[in-house]
Amino acid sequence: LALFFPAVMVAHYVTNVHYFGAPDSVITRSAMVIIVGGVALWLVVGIITNMLKAEKLYLGYKAEVAVAQELNLLYAKGFHIFHDFPAENFNIDHVVVGPTGVFTVETKGRSKPVRGKGSDDAKVVFKGESLEFPTWMDHETIDQANRQSKWLRKWLSSAVGQKISVMPAIALPGWFIEQKEKSSFILYNGRKPEKIFPKRQVQALTEKETIAIVHQLDQRCRWEK
Repeated sequence: LALFFPAVMVAHYVTNVHYFGAPDSVITRSAMVIIVGGVALWLVVGIITNMLKAEKLYLGYKAEVAVAQELNLLYAKGFHIFHDFPAENFNIDHVVVGPTGVFTVETKGRSKPVRGKGSDDAKVVFKGESLEFPTWMDHETIDQANRQSKWLRKWLSSAVGQKISVMPAIALPGWFIEQKEKSSFILYNGRKPEKIFPKRQVQALTEKETIAIVHQLDQRCRWEK
């Protein structure tokens, strides 16, 4: 309804002046211009902001779906996958459980700049505690992934009754990954997880331990729903 407000204000003003003899002056017109212009500007800014937000959310959604579809291939390798796992006041995009241990996967959908530099416009470089994208630095994603894995490690250890190690992973679909330093987490572009997770040893789990962990994860998903 706010979209019609400027037009309604102008129509109301013109009607009162020309048909009902309302006083007209430079001050009145100026006030009308300021009010209508201010509302119009507010609407334009709001529309643009919401469009950018919607685009970002849609990109994130597509990235999560793409990573989820790839992770599901791990079922053939004896892994169990949980998507959008409910934690405390936040969700973990994906949880992977298998013979090599437990992993959390944080997915980030990021649009690429168009600078005409070819593959450099689609490359992200890992440096220490940050991810260096072509035109910006990301310091928060690594911290977020670490916080999620620490929470899951603490919760699982308590729920299962034994120490469970959890390794964080960050998936950046559509990006070329360049790691200049070793990391305590997995950084990949979301593709071919069957060549990554089965080879990254976190904690060797027996079948009995795996069943116990999967049971606790499954129960929390059902309880949260």
